[in-house]
Amino acid sequence: NNNNNNNNNNNNNNDNNNNNNDDNDQGLDVWEEVVVNFPAVSAACWNCVIAQTFKVFVLGRATLKGLRKLPGLPDSVSLLPDSAIVGSNFYSAAEGCLLAWATAHLQREFGSQFPRVTNFGSDFRDGLVLFSLLAGHWPAIGARKKAIKLEPKDDSEKADNLDVALKAMADLGLTYDTTPEEILVSEEKELVVFVLYLYLTLPQYTPRATVEFAGKLGEIQVKDLELSNPSRRAIAYSARLEGHKDFGLESSLVRVEPRGTARLSLRCTPTSTLGQQARLVLLSLRDSGAVAATLVFLLKARVNTRSPLKRIKTEGPLYELQQFEFTVTNPFPADGDFIVTLLQEA
Repeated sequence: NNNNNNNNNNNNNNDNNNNNNDDNDQGLDVWEEVVVNFPAVSAACWNCVIAQTFKVFVLGRATLKGLRKLPGLPDSVSLLPDSAIVGSNFYSAAEGCLLAWATAHLQREFGSQFPRVTNFGSDFRDGLVLFSLLAGHWPAIGARKKAIKLEPKDDSEKADNLDVALKAMADLGLTYDTTPEEILVSEEKELVVFVLYLYLTLPQYTPRATVEFAGKLGEIQVKDLELSNPSRRAIAYSARLEGHKDFGLESSLVRVEPRGTARLSLRCTPTSTLGQQARLVLLSLRDSGAVAATLVFLLKARVNTRSPLKRIKTEGPLYELQQFEFTVTNPFPADGDFIVTLLQEA
């Protein structure tokens, strides 16, 4: 019996040794694969570290409280319930806020029949969500909606939608280095970074204030916009107008010294009795010193149609008919037929 027990123990020891040898061989094989493919393995590991660092220190800027107060959210579309935003067991609360934000703009732009955005992969690769986010913060982009394919059938049509959206981003001065082809093959973690960039940047394109020009038709009006710089470094802005041509700028570049102020002259010459609008965009120049947030102001023209363009005087005896002629000048940039009416005021 003792001999049998010893034999069994020896067999068990041999099995354990064989298992240990197999584990060691597998470990060596894995390590050899790491050594052979070190550049690829190293890049994957560092990407994982950077992604986790991003989630901890950057992604947390998207909060439920901040989402509720975010400018640019459509009033016609309500956000999802809090439990639907932060109650996921797959996405973090910050990622849930980004998805809810994207859903609100998608349904505002294309209708409530569109399903909610549930992931950072396929839902963002057709270009519809990206376009709706841009159009929601810059209404003029909505004119390009006719170029968007609502039901893209393949990657080629998805790339066309993405191209429309990325060109709109470039027109707004949003310099995010990507292409339609890269978005189509991007991983979800890469698109999370892209969506967060839009979440932090696009609300800056909501007008901070309204500058109103009220006056007579054809009358040149000038107003000064005062900019302040509370930082210790100078800030330079590139200024441009988007909208009706009745508005103009005295300068396309303005520099604000540290702890100082600067004035930018705005000009409006109404050519129509309709109330025209434009948007003033001030983009901070990165190579000029301090980098500031984008500033947007809404410009409105209000024409007082009862204000006379010209005063004509005539004299004569009381109750005696007087006839006189005067020249009518067309203040509009195109030909037109005018109806003549007489309004008598005391």
